[in-house]
Amino acid sequence: MKETDKPSPLPEQHVGGGGGSSAPFESWIAALDRLLGARFARAATACLFASAVACSIVLLESAWGERRRQTYLIFNLFLAWLPLLFAWTCVRLSEKGRDHTFGFWVSALCWLLFLPNAPYIFTDLVHLMGRSLPHYWPDMMKIVLFALTGFTVGMLSLEMMHQLVERRWGWWRGWFFAGGVSVLCAIGVYLGRFRRWNSWDALQDAKSIVRDAISLISSPWISSTTGQFAVRMAVVVFCGYVMVRMLRSGR
Repeated sequence: MKETDKPSPLPEQHVGGGGGSSAPFESWIAALDRLLGARFARAATACLFASAVACSIVLLESAWGERRRQTYLIFNLFLAWLPLLFAWTCVRLSEKGRDHTFGFWVSALCWLLFLPNAPYIFTDLVHLMGRSLPHYWPDMMKIVLFALTGFTVGMLSLEMMHQLVERRWGWWRGWFFAGGVSVLCAIGVYLGRFRRWNSWDALQDAKSIVRDAISLISSPWISSTTGQFAVRMAVVVFCGYVMVRMLRSGR
């Protein structure tokens, strides 16, 4: 067979049904990734959709329902999105060679301070105590939707910071960083749920926050209820992060 008689290659086909109907969405995601300078637009879009659905449920119940005391979930979810903003700022500054600047370290510190708000929403399940059965299951599913969304957003931000550390200091140090942040995050959730500290309180009374954190880790706290909570929260954060990281590594 002559060279010119070889069959022409098949045209590239889009994966999925609908005759390539997903192509505009994929192009939009790719363009958004280029605009943001980091590959998280797909996951962030999914989390944004889930956030909109969750907030709509609460707002509709507040407008036409009898229960109007769960708008705090919207604020907690907003706080869970802030670490992603700070992590993205760190990534952009690092790409511009400004990862030793004051702005970079301020953004990194703000990221660490607000990250516990992501898993914290799971502890809002405590508000289900004493609920009557007809309201228990709808409220439980609603809080879980908020919690899963906020947690995923927080883990996306941890992945971005993990990659910064990994590129600079290597694989082992990167995972050591992720594990250490998981422990700090669990301590932050403990301080928020049991000590009632907020992230921004670090600007007003950092000394008291540090004192409460030290009292937790310096006492025989593992045998206590709050100590077990902190340990298991650290395990939940780290395992959740590993799952998010592995799922996204196959994208």
